[in-house]
Amino acid sequence: MHSPFGLRGLPARGVHVGAIRDLGGVAYASFSDPDGNTWELQPLRGLRGA
Repeated sequence: MHSPFGLRGLPARGVHVGAIRDLGGVAYASFSDPDGNTWELQPLRGLRGA
């Protein structure tokens, strides 16, 4: 699946990003930081220069 997040550089930095999930037309992906906090990512569409 194509990544709407531009996440390609994160694994090279040691960040494991979970699978991209489509929840009713809204894509989400998650990762955990070194402290054990889980973060959910959602792409923002329509931003210029992003």
